[in-house]
Amino acid sequence: MRNENKSSSYPEINTRKRELCAPYKPLPIIMRKIPCLKILFLLLLILVSCEKNENSGFNYNISGIVEDSTANGIEISLIIPSQGIDKRVKTKILNKKFEFSGFLEKPEFAEIQFEYDVLNNSSNQSYIPIIIEPNETKLSLGISKSQYGAFKDVSDLKIISGNNNKIFYEELYSPNLINHFSYSDNYQENRDSIQKHKYSKEKIEFFRKFDSIYDKKNSIAYVSFWNYLLTTNQPQFDKDYINDSDKKYLKQISNKVDSNKIALKDFKQFKSSINSLVDFKSLMAFKDFTLKNISGGNSTLSEIIKNNEYTVLDFWWSNCAPCRKFNKDGEPVYTKLKEKNIEIIGINIDTDPSIWNKVSKDDRIKWTDLYAGPNSDIQVAYKVYSFPTKIVIDNEFNIIDFDFKKAEELMNLVK
Repeated sequence: MRNENKSSSYPEINTRKRELCAPYKPLPIIMRKIPCLKILFLLLLILVSCEKNENSGFNYNISGIVEDSTANGIEISLIIPSQGIDKRVKTKILNKKFEFSGFLEKPEFAEIQFEYDVLNNSSNQSYIPIIIEPNETKLSLGISKSQYGAFKDVSDLKIISGNNNKIFYEELYSPNLINHFSYSDNYQENRDSIQKHKYSKEKIEFFRKFDSIYDKKNSIAYVSFWNYLLTTNQPQFDKDYINDSDKKYLKQISNKVDSNKIALKDFKQFKSSINSLVDFKSLMAFKDFTLKNISGGNSTLSEIIKNNEYTVLDFWWSNCAPCRKFNKDGEPVYTKLKEKNIEIIGINIDTDPSIWNKVSKDDRIKWTDLYAGPNSDIQVAYKVYSFPTKIVIDNEFNIIDFDFKKAEELMNLVK
């Protein structure tokens, strides 16, 4: 899968619970002499222990068959967002096979990448979205020379086993649910008519089917599907056309998700994506955050914003091509912006600060350069669901409705 700017039970956990929580047996005579309070205390400890071990994590295994003999020796990496890129799991393709294994607290949406791409931080990385789950995951794929100039491409991906991965790929890359959606030319010019006569019916049908097939045991698969769907700007989810009926179905879906079954990052992205539609009518308000700066210290948004007539919050990450273009094209005009008392605050959300440091240096970023990472609440506060996202704020902390693409267009703020 190429990055373009872009299912049944939990057997290991259940087995562990059965082993640790043995059936009740009569207490030996010597135990009957212990006061009732102590017995109750011991029973409480057993219950707490059982509950703790039920959610204490699982061992995962991901293996693959590569239909390409020339792939032998290529190093690949499993990048788990909650663990960071420095703790990625690396392996090599040998005899047309590879395998990853380890331990994880909760199921999580991750990526398999070529280690070459990771080390070189290519803007055209080829990667495999993968759900790390308790069930064993097996896949097959092809590897070919990239037409985009990168190291290699992944092709002909098939999920052989892994319940959550099967759901995710069958519904997304071989779409069933998403086939409810059609696409219309000239949408922007005919939004009202298209929404009324076509998209409103498609959307309701989609909500009903999704709500009916949702399986709580496989929350991570459905959450990953929604996170993808709501960050790809499907016109059916145009915020201007989300009505009360739509919000009812969205809330039903949102309330079903068990946050204890999935990684915090995935859950927060899911909730914020749904809430962005349900709560769209509420105005966005300034919220203050203190973030790590490029010099190794901390910077507070309000302290920067109050000293400039206008400030732009620029949310970006390393593999977003338009984000990188804005960085590089904006560098020569930044001095002129500062003369007009206009500041830019870059807010990076890469999985690891080492990537942010490297890319900031490569792009020669001169403006205020801060790191939030992928799990910061700042993305939820400012409704950041796609990249790049840019928000203009004046020195009285009002959010200004001003649309632009190039840094030089910001000069129009003070004309």
